[in-house]
Amino acid sequence: MKNIEEELHDFWENVKTFYNSDEVTPADKKGIPLLYYVFQTDKYHYNPDLLIVGINPGGNYYGEPQLAQKDNYYLNGSDAWATCLQSVFGYKSDEYYNDFLSNIYENCVGTNLVFMNTRREHDIDKKILPKAKEFLEELIQIIQPKHIIALGVKPFDALRGKSKVELKVEPNFKFSYHKGIPLAYIPNPSPMCRRYYTGDKIRLWQNILVKFLGDELRK
Repeated sequence: MKNIEEELHDFWENVKTFYNSDEVTPADKKGIPLLYYVFQTDKYHYNPDLLIVGINPGGNYYGEPQLAQKDNYYLNGSDAWATCLQSVFGYKSDEYYNDFLSNIYENCVGTNLVFMNTRREHDIDKKILPKAKEFLEELIQIIQPKHIIALGVKPFDALRGKSKVELKVEPNFKFSYHKGIPLAYIPNPSPMCRRYYTGDKIRLWQNILVKFLGDELRK
C-alpha cells in the first residue's frame, strides 16, 4: 500500500506557504487570522472508496492551521448540516439507516475546494480559486480516491472540467468523471438546499448513491 505521509508533508508545507502569503487574506474583518485545514475528516488514507469535496469550511473559526480536523465533523457533527449529510448516507439514523452507505461514509475522506474558513461562500476571495483548484487536483493525485462526491455546483464544475454530465437523476443528482474517477454532484446540505433532502427524498438519494458507489453507473 502506498505511503502518503511524505507526499502529504510536502503538500501541506506548500499549502501553508500559499495560505500565509500576501496573495491570501485568511482573516476576518477585524484582521484576526481564520483557521484553514486540508481534511474535513480527522482521518485520511490512500485509495478511499469515497472522497467528499465541499466548497470550503463554513463559519469563522480560529486557531492553528491543521492538516486534518482534530474531530471528525462528518461523523460527530450535530448541527443541521452534518445531520442532514449523515441521513443521506444512512449514518446514525434509525429511520434511514443503510449498511452499505453507512460503512462507506464512516471511512470516507473529506476535503474542500478552498481550505480556508469563511462564514459565507460569498466571502471567498475569487483570486485564490485557480491555486485552490491546483491544490485539490494534487491532493486527489496523492490519495487516489475510487469515487468523488462534490457538495455543490462549484466543486463539481471545478472537478468535472470539460467532461460532460453523463446522467441527471431526480431529486438533483448528476454523474460525470474526473480524470476517469466517477464523480457525482449532490446539493450542499446547507439550509438553503434543505428542500432537496426532505422526507422520502432521502430514500431516493440513497438509491442512486448505492448505484454510484457500487459502480453501476460506470460506462
